[in-house]
Amino acid sequence: MNAGSWQPDPTHRHELRWWDGNEWSDHVSDHGVAGIDALHPMATWSPPAASPTAPVISASPTGPPPVMPTMTIAATPPVAANGRRRSGVIAAGVLAVVGLGIGGVVLFGGDDEPSTGTATSQTLAVSSTVAPTGVPTSTATTAVVTTVAATTSTAPTTTVAVTTTLPGATVEQLVEAMPQADDVPASWFLATEPNIAPEASFGAGVGYCGGDNAMARAQTVGADAAINGPSFDITAGGSFSVDAYAFPTSEGAAAFLQATEAQVSGCVTPATYEVPESEFDMFEPGYGDTATWSFVEFPTATYAVTNDADELLQITMDTAVSTTDGGYDYGLTITDQTWYEQHGRVVLVYNLYGWWGLTGFGDEGDPEWAFQPTLQAATDDSAVVRTQIVMRLTDMGLL
Repeated sequence: MNAGSWQPDPTHRHELRWWDGNEWSDHVSDHGVAGIDALHPMATWSPPAASPTAPVISASPTGPPPVMPTMTIAATPPVAANGRRRSGVIAAGVLAVVGLGIGGVVLFGGDDEPSTGTATSQTLAVSSTVAPTGVPTSTATTAVVTTVAATTSTAPTTTVAVTTTLPGATVEQLVEAMPQADDVPASWFLATEPNIAPEASFGAGVGYCGGDNAMARAQTVGADAAINGPSFDITAGGSFSVDAYAFPTSEGAAAFLQATEAQVSGCVTPATYEVPESEFDMFEPGYGDTATWSFVEFPTATYAVTNDADELLQITMDTAVSTTDGGYDYGLTITDQTWYEQHGRVVLVYNLYGWWGLTGFGDEGDPEWAFQPTLQAATDDSAVVRTQIVMRLTDMGLL
């Protein structure tokens, strides 16, 4: 093939490329518009052996391609939106002694704030298609070169706040997210089903220092839904439960945690109250029926560093319980490890509960059913159920 011709570009970067009869050139053409594009790194491609299949060329070139004029067009880049900011705090639950519930809350929220960009300019090349000297032109040998004057204008920008509203959680969704039989060890026995209508209350043995319980605090900051439980017997004398509270926003969650921490911190002196044996029912029938038990609470709250949740508020409360009957002193300690763990706008409240340190009951040391909850035990037990609960909440669109 001795004569030059336009042929399909072997690099596939353009519609046509000029074959000068011996090798491929840097001259290219796209829809009748000529340009220059160096062949490398495709220079090793071989020229076609057969006749070209390019469109029929109508005329011969009169000279090399002219220098291409440019035009400048003002362009505004797309508006980029900031990612949703997730914030919140985890709230603490209320210890209830002897049959009274323990509660907690979770919150999530965020907002999207659009941001505006700065206008930039782009330079576009426009030229007619003219083949090299002695070479036929492409299909647009009479293409007109058009020069457009560059115009730059600054349009007023408007910032519009965008609020993302997530669907409100329901009690049914929270129940569905709770631990299932397959989620817990075989040694854990289901003690109570979830309570789908926990009551707001306050007073001695209910809230920290006799204040509001978790449900009351949750309602104050506008909870969407709340459940207490389920609870599991994990040892002869220890129990573990999971509560859940859902809020419209993470700000509500933060308020719930802050209220809980403030309630604990407000216990400058230990809270005290009394419960009759008829309600506490510690003695065997026929013993101490007229005794009155004294309860003294010692709660402490600490925000802990965690990678498992947005926020973690750990509350440890030891309650010293004692009475005197028939000239003998009796006592024990009730310990609650209550963790308020925030995942977005949902707060999971884990509670590990046990009695230990019994004195005056005749036997040396604690009975076999005694159980002292520790921070490490609470860490291990919450890890058993956390992943499945969070996955279910996420699948429901609540996180």
